[in-house]
Amino acid sequence: AEQNGYLELTVAIHRTRARGLLAQGKRDETLNEVKLCEALLPGNIKLVEDFVPQLRKADLQAEADGLFERTYAVYERELKHFPDSAHLHNQAAWTAAISQRRLDDALRLAQRAVELDPKSAAYADTLAEAYFARGDREAALKWARKATTLSPDSKSYEALLKSFGTRELPPK
Repeated sequence: AEQNGYLELTVAIHRTRARGLLAQGKRDETLNEVKLCEALLPGNIKLVEDFVPQLRKADLQAEADGLFERTYAVYERELKHFPDSAHLHNQAAWTAAISQRRLDDALRLAQRAVELDPKSAAYADTLAEAYFARGDREAALKWARKATTLSPDSKSYEALLKSFGTRELPPK
């Protein structure tokens, strides 16, 4: 566990450097930092959250696609070994939903995570995000409400619920 903490800290440093380099327009250096992060912690969702949209904005679509695919593949591979893991289903679903990729899979995986652990606010949150990514605001609101019910003290779930009411739906 302690070693993983060091890896997470190291990845956070490289992720921060990559953000700064991308802001400076240093594409190759950015991509090198992202690759270092992936090598240290394959399947790092924070890396996908941070860089899939940013790489797209920087006109690095192939690199954004590759980052998503490699990360998603980590969870697909692990789900073959642990098919009843709510956590792995949720991670794969979240990766797909936030990347706006494989949205049918995102929904199926998120539904399975909730089925495996119906008391998890995080899994309800992912299901909400998967529905929203598919353009279903009503279902997203329903599951965001469920997440806030399961974790009433969470400000992040409350904020997500509010955002679904006003956030622009992704393009179809």
